[in-house]
Amino acid sequence: MSIALSHPHYYSTQVEWIDTFNAPIYIHEDEKEWVVRPSNKIIFWSGESFELTNGIALNRIGGHFKGGTVLH
Repeated sequence: MSIALSHPHYYSTQVEWIDTFNAPIYIHEDEKEWVVRPSNKIIFWSGESFELTNGIALNRIGGHFKGGTVLH
């Protein structure tokens, strides 16, 4: 299991999610400045797309946050 966050509105509770679900969180590297509660289970990815598993990828789409992400 892993958690993919779409944009910084959810970063305030991400550490609780990591602890509750014992799962890493994937965040686009363009959003590093917004992460105020770091964890060694936060994985920053780069580029336009990141494959989580066969057939499931994170895609950076930008928007009102530079690293805005959708799961596809």
